[in-house]
Amino acid sequence: MEKIRHETLGDAINIALIQTRDDIGKTFESIARDCGVHPHSFVADFAAIPDLARKIEPQVDAVLCRPGTAEHAASAVGIPVIAIPVTSFDLVCALYHLNAPFRRAAVFCYRKKFSGVDVIEKLFQCEVIQYFFWDIEEIPGLVDDAARIGVDFCFGGGVTSAHAQKVGLRTVKITPNEDSIFRSVHEALHAIKVRRRERSQAARLEMVFDSISEGIVVTDTEKNVVIYNGTAAKICKTGDADVIGRNVCDIVRDPGIAMTFKAEEKEPSYLKKIQDNTYAIRQKPVVLDQNRIGTVYSFEDITTIQHLEALIRNQLRSKGLVPRYRFDDILSQNPQMNRCKDLAKRYARAAASVVIEGESGTGKEMFAQSMHLASNRATGPFVAVNCAAIPETLLESELFGYEGGAFTGARKEGKPGLFEEAHQGTIFLDEIGEVPAALQARLLRVLQEREVRRVGSNRVVAVDIRIISATNKNLLQKVQEGTFRDDLYYRLNVLNLKIPPLRERKEDISLIAEKLLTLFGMQVTPEIMVAIAPALTAYDWPGNIRELTNILERMSLLIDNASAPSEWAGLLEQMLQVSGNDDPQVMTLSVDMNCGLKDLVREVERKVVGEMLVRNNNDLAAVAAQLKIGRTSVWRKVRSETTH
Repeated sequence: MEKIRHETLGDAINIALIQTRDDIGKTFESIARDCGVHPHSFVADFAAIPDLARKIEPQVDAVLCRPGTAEHAASAVGIPVIAIPVTSFDLVCALYHLNAPFRRAAVFCYRKKFSGVDVIEKLFQCEVIQYFFWDIEEIPGLVDDAARIGVDFCFGGGVTSAHAQKVGLRTVKITPNEDSIFRSVHEALHAIKVRRRERSQAARLEMVFDSISEGIVVTDTEKNVVIYNGTAAKICKTGDADVIGRNVCDIVRDPGIAMTFKAEEKEPSYLKKIQDNTYAIRQKPVVLDQNRIGTVYSFEDITTIQHLEALIRNQLRSKGLVPRYRFDDILSQNPQMNRCKDLAKRYARAAASVVIEGESGTGKEMFAQSMHLASNRATGPFVAVNCAAIPETLLESELFGYEGGAFTGARKEGKPGLFEEAHQGTIFLDEIGEVPAALQARLLRVLQEREVRRVGSNRVVAVDIRIISATNKNLLQKVQEGTFRDDLYYRLNVLNLKIPPLRERKEDISLIAEKLLTLFGMQVTPEIMVAIAPALTAYDWPGNIRELTNILERMSLLIDNASAPSEWAGLLEQMLQVSGNDDPQVMTLSVDMNCGLKDLVREVERKVVGEMLVRNNNDLAAVAAQLKIGRTSVWRKVRSETTH
């Protein structure tokens, strides 16, 4: 017999043989070893076979049995169970080795009769009566019938032999030949290979589905779940229940989602509000041989789509920003603010890193741009990046760049990072306190060595940059809390600039307000400034200059140049009261109904975002959550306001 080893399957292969009587164990073990298989032989009563099969299932890859025994074992396990065929040749061998005279023999066959029995009868000059059965419980009655008609021998398997002996019949067990065992081992090897490939594909598919941010549900034509990923479980709130094979309409807890599965929408994609979120739902039929066999449903939160759009369109940074603010643009009559400007001018001449501290809206980026334009790097690039706005997964590649093919979705030609783009210029890292811990060590190396290494590269690139950082948080406190590296803090905070909030320099408010109103196209007289000054100075401006800009821009749209100073004062007082409303559920807005619908909608949107920023002390995350939009969308609208 040809010896074939199945080395291509990789891991060790274990195949078990289960018999009710040990008559082919040694032959099986020899053949299995020749095929590179670890053999395991077991003998058990017929009734105990399912329990035995379940017990050994974790340790073996397949099971071999006689035909009737194989079906009994297969009902209890999920691994391949191969039936070793009993052929007419095996019957001939059994008759040949009988060495005893006989006139009539009974042969018991599982589900199909032996072929060529008429030839066998002529060859051995005897009568062969075949009994075939579909269930093991039929054997006793068939054996009794064989005894009644007076057969000399009963030929069959272990169960047949046991019942024949009980009624006094002589028995001969038909044993599968070596070739049948050999072929069964190879059939088992093929089944194992197919099963491993299917399980590997299933594991990869499951990993792919669980890695997708969308919720995916695949059903058959009866709406029973075939595939279901973790995101779908969260959206549909099914908990940890095993839902495969169950009707999808019975497992979801939200009535709105249940209706989504029950209804057959005509549109392949549509929006649907589920609980507090709106989802883009897509459904696509699964077709095989022009017959629909199921449906794929996908659920994607629209805020995720909006976030991705923001990443694509705006790249979440001011790439290649040309600075436009100089120290002359920073208006102030306040001694503390003027000292801050003087200090910043001195810092501009240095090369050391600077940390600018101040509340949101105080003008930290104006100072950064001014220092850049007053430095010897003024002709170089000024690259600004908001560390809080860029997702953590993208921040590393944005700052350091990447080599082609460094990760899925990467450009094949690679991409330089922001540090490389800022070469011989200044990089402004806004919200530096939000840099994740994993990147802080890499940022420290840039500060120490003035070199960067792109993601996926072994090559370092020298960079000549100045780093100016800004934060509205207490960095020293974050250091003490362990969320910000102390060595990075001291490297960044060589020079420090603290910008006072607008409420601490109220003498500047009227000066700044007059400049802003002029920029908004208003003709501001001294009488008007005198009239609105009390309201301007009485308010604390928690949003600082950004809030002042928003209020005055809104005011410029609601009043005419010809209005009396008292009207200006009254409108401003009314707006500041609205701005100070403590009820988060109430907002009163005034708009010019004479403008077009598009401009009207844009204006309302800008006013709502501006007001929400004031109420939430410029916390982008809080505003995004309340308005149910992405934080990046809020940031983009804020940027849009400040650049108008």
